[in-house]
Amino acid sequence: EKEREEQQGLERSMDAVLEANRLIKEESKAFDRSRQKFIKKLNAEEAKIASRFEALEARKRELAEEWGNPDASPEDLVEVNCGGRVISARRGTLCQLEGTKFGAVFSGLYEKKLPRDREGRIFLDLCPDEFQAIVDYLNELSISSPDDLPTLPEEAGCLARLFGLVPSNVMNAAESAKLNEWLAEEGMDGHLRLIYESEKFSALEFFAHCKGVPHTVIVVETECGLKVGGYSSTPWTGENTGWRRSEAFLFVLHSKDGCFKAQINGDPKKAIYHDDSGPDFGNDLKVGETGVDVQYNTAPKYETQQLRKLSTRDRKPYGIKAIEVYKVVESNDSTKADSPAAVSIKPATSFTPQINQALNKKLESLREALRQVERTETSLEEECSFVDTLFISNDCNDLVKLNVCGTTMMTHRSTLRQVKDSVLASQFDDSKWTQQVASVETWTPAEVAGWVRSLNGVPDDAAEIFEKNEVTGVELINLGNDERLYKLGITRPGTVGILSNQITDLRKASEDSASLIEHSPYCFGKILDYLRTKRLHSLNLIDKVQCPVVDDSQKERFEKVVSYFFPGSQVNEFIHKGTEDKSNPKMRKRKRKRTEDSSDSEYSDSSDSESD
Repeated sequence: EKEREEQQGLERSMDAVLEANRLIKEESKAFDRSRQKFIKKLNAEEAKIASRFEALEARKRELAEEWGNPDASPEDLVEVNCGGRVISARRGTLCQLEGTKFGAVFSGLYEKKLPRDREGRIFLDLCPDEFQAIVDYLNELSISSPDDLPTLPEEAGCLARLFGLVPSNVMNAAESAKLNEWLAEEGMDGHLRLIYESEKFSALEFFAHCKGVPHTVIVVETECGLKVGGYSSTPWTGENTGWRRSEAFLFVLHSKDGCFKAQINGDPKKAIYHDDSGPDFGNDLKVGETGVDVQYNTAPKYETQQLRKLSTRDRKPYGIKAIEVYKVVESNDSTKADSPAAVSIKPATSFTPQINQALNKKLESLREALRQVERTETSLEEECSFVDTLFISNDCNDLVKLNVCGTTMMTHRSTLRQVKDSVLASQFDDSKWTQQVASVETWTPAEVAGWVRSLNGVPDDAAEIFEKNEVTGVELINLGNDERLYKLGITRPGTVGILSNQITDLRKASEDSASLIEHSPYCFGKILDYLRTKRLHSLNLIDKVQCPVVDDSQKERFEKVVSYFFPGSQVNEFIHKGTEDKSNPKMRKRKRKRTEDSSDSEYSDSSDSESD
């Protein structure tokens, strides 16, 4: 009996082992199925992203085949006729700032879309001084070491913004990069889209542009040079509803103590305060129509050690020089229905630590790949739209060559007609305008032969002689004497005389085809640059048009020239009192000195107040 009980006990034990083995096998299969299911999800997302990447590459190839230069090389010499001034540089120099519209224009991808002058050079109807400043900057950048990079000069003007060389009027490239770094630390990895900017703050305008918009960044530059702002995940309402929770932080991009970020250390439910006077970050940063207040109350909600030095408590607010508001557009904020959603997969947590780590590493790689694809897609579409808009007029016959008291300028006729009913516009309207003579130097041998055939009294065999010798336009205008024509094979004296006289007239007509403007090149150049920016504004490529900045020594003459071309109330569009020419280094130096002095005094006031 005892042996039987031991045998039964052994059998039960073995049955339990077998059952355990069965359970282990089932759990292992379930574990493997779960792991394989997770891997299958990752692979499906990888396939979607790969497909989207291939479509993007196909789009690039399509653009290159249709509009690009397949032989484009960094060593190519690119000649640009910018407003009548010829500026040359290597393609590699012009394209070294990757991701900018400037680099895209000269990359060779849109070569056939770029307008050309009659000599075949790329034509840009832009301010030549500003374009030259950009090229000079790029030339210096190409020979600079990473620890001694040049800064884009002020003379680059609005073209720096137009071509995406600077992120904003308030932030420089380094400050913009720092802000993006802080946003990434908060999980906001995207790009900044400008939704509001102004040289003074208006609550009405601010809420008109920013009300109800989540994930906004406010950046303010004060009159003393301080650059301060804040990020809020919660939209601003413009209503007097009081405290609200928000994932928010404050930052200083420029101050005497450098740049820093200030996290909220109080109640997160009181991160921002809603009222109709402007954005308010918990008593620590308030932007209103009277200026900017920093830690103006006794109950700060954000880290105070560095902000305290900038406090406006018991003193007037900082005056606003400029304000910009951006929406943070995350990379996964795609509006496309077929957008891959790798970010929707939750991280692996139910496997071994090693497997979880491996799976989550691939998940994060997919997220980054998706962000890269979406950024590249957006960038490519923006580039295409920019090029199509900027070069909407691709007709070289619309180009006008101007002789401004001996200074050559060139522009589109539509640019000269930006101010309707003006004297200048009337000089180039359809009723008075006759197309300028195309440069003979660009004629092909066939065009030269056709011109010879069109001359009265010249026999057809003369045209055949020109065609047989493949005489180009450049050669034609240098044949203007009898001996050279005889050597070419023209033997009849009468024919030689007719051709000699006609070639001389043709050369003179080609040289004198520029429209004469009998005014100061400096003053007319300022007018023309203003009309160019007005045209860019009409194309929605720049946000605003500023009055020309004129040197004090030229202001009286400038106003006379403006009054001549734009009489009556039109003159007010061009003249703004109190402006100075940035091309005058002494004026800039004095202005900078005043700004630095005011900056020191304003910061020192707050420091003294704090120490008191």
